[in-house]
Amino acid sequence: MLLLLVFAGISAVCFAQADSCRIIITTPGYTSIYRYSDREFAKQMACDFKVADASVTEEPKGDGCSLVKLRIGQREYSFAVSPDAPVVRLQYDRNRRLFKGMGFNYIEQTEAKYEAPSFNGVSLLKLPELWRPQIEKLIDDRSLLDPDRPDVFLLEVDIDEDGIVHRIVELGGALKQYSQVFIDKIYDIAVRGWSPAKRNGVPFRTVAQIRFVIDEN
Repeated sequence: MLLLLVFAGISAVCFAQADSCRIIITTPGYTSIYRYSDREFAKQMACDFKVADASVTEEPKGDGCSLVKLRIGQREYSFAVSPDAPVVRLQYDRNRRLFKGMGFNYIEQTEAKYEAPSFNGVSLLKLPELWRPQIEKLIDDRSLLDPDRPDVFLLEVDIDEDGIVHRIVELGGALKQYSQVFIDKIYDIAVRGWSPAKRNGVPFRTVAQIRFVIDEN
């Protein structure tokens, strides 16, 4: 079932310790990836981007819903955070020194209705459950996984308006030899056939995140 994201109410996620950095900023081409928790956002923005005035606020909307707002200088970016959209995404253009919101949960138009992408009718939240058994069969050597906690793989998928995947990148900093297994398998089974994200019923190209968790066993 597709998740409809409306400005009036979006569900929120409490992040576990393993993946508490829900604010992710990339530069074009993913040449740099910055990961921040809400608590450290202002401090790290000052350090990494020389932005003196940065803040993050979360506005509960009831029924586990919230609206996350990032203020960077004079600009504000609003995001609908949900189980299908647990990440707040920005891209930073170093040449122009500009940030822009990314993802289908970025509220570019406050009165618009946003619809999450899905694959064969399966939501982003349910896809890991569906695909994980196939992917884990391909991981023979688990010796580098953390024995004390599950390893989290946060994959970002660039899906165009025709439901075609253009790129998949691991955002969470997981070990490449494991994350590449996830990426290759998704390219193999799901490069086409997506129902794209929609804004007021109109498909548009954007990124979405899929969160996988595996353990040493």
